[in-house]
Amino acid sequence: MSIKNNEFLKLWGMPIWMAVITLIGLISAILGTGFWHVLSWIVLTIPVYIMIKHGKKFFKSKTHGPNG
Repeated sequence: MSIKNNEFLKLWGMPIWMAVITLIGLISAILGTGFWHVLSWIVLTIPVYIMIKHGKKFFKSKTHGPNG
């Protein structure tokens, strides 16, 4: 079974990836100060950027109102 045809990864690939990135960011924030906090801010910005990017695309494609 290839990744291209795997329905599980098509559905859950991005949420799992975002959860892993978020956990890395949260753990790095807990581990220490200085470099770790900078790393956590950078890593925790990635899921926020992805959500904003896809949210803009989603709301641009929707029609507003019953007549379009």
